[in-house]
Amino acid sequence: MDVDIIEDCLQRAAALSTVWAVVREQDEDAWIVVLEDESLLDVEHDAESGRLMLRTELGQINQADTRAVFNDLLVRCASAFELPRIGMGPEHRYELLASWPIDPMKIDGLTALLNRVTTQARAWRDIVARPLNLDGSPLTCAQPLDALALKA
Repeated sequence: MDVDIIEDCLQRAAALSTVWAVVREQDEDAWIVVLEDESLLDVEHDAESGRLMLRTELGQINQADTRAVFNDLLVRCASAFELPRIGMGPEHRYELLASWPIDPMKIDGLTALLNRVTTQARAWRDIVARPLNLDGSPLTCAQPLDALALKA
């Protein structure tokens, strides 16, 4: 698909969403999207699949036991909510991953995805930053993820 068409899709969806800005990376089929909390969302065009691939960093958990608690939370929540995937990126940093099948006639789907990614990235970053309750007990899906269920 023509990169200018994809650029137009992103710009129109951003204008209707909570996204602050979309900036095209020079000489690439990729964009940097600035979310409302000033964090960045990397967007790449995957020509083979005809999709936009979205990725944003959530943070890093250094302690193995805390990482195990967080990974358990991810597994339990994956079955409870339809979320973009959360994976492990470079240097063992968690990332929120999503994709959109490019359809210039369905910008509302991309707009909704941008809003969902923004909301979920903010919530997951908070969880990664402090994945245990104050009493040291593990988080449950129902606690901080209620906002995710409402926004999903």
